[in-house]
Amino acid sequence: VNLLPFRIYEFSMKQYRVIHIDKPNTDTYNACNRSNNGALTMCLHHVGIAIKQIPARTKLLLEMALSIMVLMAGACSDSAPETSIPGIMTSDGTEHSIPVPPDIPAPKPVSLPLQLQDIYRDETVAIDSDTDSAKFENCLITIKTPEVRITRSEFINSRIFIESVSDVVLSDCIVRDYPVHEEAAVNVYDSHDILFEHNCMTNNSIGVSVAESQDIVFESNIFKNNYQHNAIAIYKSSCEIAGNLFEHNFPHGILVHFIPDHGSTAILIHDNIFNMNIEDSINFEDWSGAKDESVISNNIITKTNWAGINIEYNS
Repeated sequence: VNLLPFRIYEFSMKQYRVIHIDKPNTDTYNACNRSNNGALTMCLHHVGIAIKQIPARTKLLLEMALSIMVLMAGACSDSAPETSIPGIMTSDGTEHSIPVPPDIPAPKPVSLPLQLQDIYRDETVAIDSDTDSAKFENCLITIKTPEVRITRSEFINSRIFIESVSDVVLSDCIVRDYPVHEEAAVNVYDSHDILFEHNCMTNNSIGVSVAESQDIVFESNIFKNNYQHNAIAIYKSSCEIAGNLFEHNFPHGILVHFIPDHGSTAILIHDNIFNMNIEDSINFEDWSGAKDESVISNNIITKTNWAGINIEYNS
């Protein structure tokens, strides 16, 4: 069949266009395919009819009928979304299934009270009891009393030290704008059972540093634009990191540093969203000889400039 000039009609949720083909075409094409944006595209390359020497009125009616067919097909396809992903066939004929991407909700934005009750500026503050709705600006904060809860508070250009303590909770707080080179806005050292829950840590040189501590939990936090050396840096500690959002952090969202002679490090990272972190989203450094078990599972990692997960043995 010699198909002379004809038209291809493409329909999607956002566009309609006509492509003119001006030379013979004898290839066989699939009647339809699915475009990158998920909208149905129907390509009428040939349907047994060569549009040639057809009266103008008949040609117009034919094009209208074919257009209706495409629209109906598109409506039917959109009503039946894909429920599985095709597998990958290897050279030996074995098919390997591709897992369906996890459905992980992003943490909700952190909101503070309109009026914060206690205001601290340019001070050194020792928090030794539950604290709610406070504002700390250009402050040095120490937490050395166990079983303290800090909630709905804002820390601006301030540094927090959680040292030699247990059962401390930092929840629904904003920690931002601490720019000092190679210093973290929040430092956890020689502590255990510390919970960071639904906080926003943004625009810091480093978000949180954890060293020589056990059972540190990060849950439903937002780490964004921590721009100098990681959102979370972990050394010689055990942590669980779950349900968090890591976005636009440099160079990594999470850095886990391990030196075998210095002690154990065991990390559980699951159900997090990593988006547009500048180098590796998750980086394990000096991991040669590690015997402790760390698990990375069920995360969404997108638009990372380098590796999604990088295990470095001799960094």
